[in-house]
Amino acid sequence: MTKLKDIIANKISVVEDVKDIHLELSSKKPNVDHDQMSLEKSLKGATWAPLAYICNNVMALPEDLAEKSELRKRDITKQEMVNALVHWCTHDVEDDEEFQWPFFTSMMLSQPEISWAQ
Repeated sequence: MTKLKDIIANKISVVEDVKDIHLELSSKKPNVDHDQMSLEKSLKGATWAPLAYICNNVMALPEDLAEKSELRKRDITKQEMVNALVHWCTHDVEDDEEFQWPFFTSMMLSQPEISWAQ
């Protein structure tokens, strides 16, 4: 039973994969089936840990997993995470053009407010 934090710890390849996935997700929004399939194919090449990290980071996990304090490999498959990230990219991000990670506009969550900065 491997935990996500144990998989990520001290593994530079995981960090590099996270960076690569961020670049894919921050590219121009895939708005046709061919572009979505291309994104899906690219994400399928990633390993489980970076996909899980990013799904957790952008809150693209199924509700039953979003509340868990630990995410394990048996909880979710790579394909489920790929599907969740493609959906997130095509339905939950307002930006149609390329953006600089992590500066995207969510259609699901309101923008954070800082009362003292207004």
